[in-house]
Amino acid sequence: MNTRAYYFLLAIMCLLGLIRITSSLEMLQEQAQKRTSLVPIRVEFETETLRIRDCFVWNLNETLIKPESFAKAFCADLDLPSIPWADTVANQIRAQLEDHEGVAAVDLGVDHAMDLDPYAENGDEVPECRVILSVRKVA
Repeated sequence: MNTRAYYFLLAIMCLLGLIRITSSLEMLQEQAQKRTSLVPIRVEFETETLRIRDCFVWNLNETLIKPESFAKAFCADLDLPSIPWADTVANQIRAQLEDHEGVAAVDLGVDHAMDLDPYAENGDEVPECRVILSVRKVA
């Protein structure tokens, strides 16, 4: 993700109240230069009156937004008390991030997205990377 896009994303998240910027400009620039590795996260739990199910993507290389901060904003958006639900959401996010840790090391060639040559420099075929998504409309 380029620096300008990252700053724009941070500005939107600040306006929505998802995060508060307490990081230095240097830390923001450092984060903007890191490769983005998005992984799917699913949050599911039940309160006495609600059944919560949500899916979103998380950048494995994110260092500025912690799962705990996100979880507090998530609960606030749903008018849920932070205790105990923010811990529940943060724990689910952390567990899934640990499951996907190996993905961060895989180079998917995003930086060379316009390079359409299906063969590596040594002549071997480059394997495809596909993700199957299942989308259901819940009424």
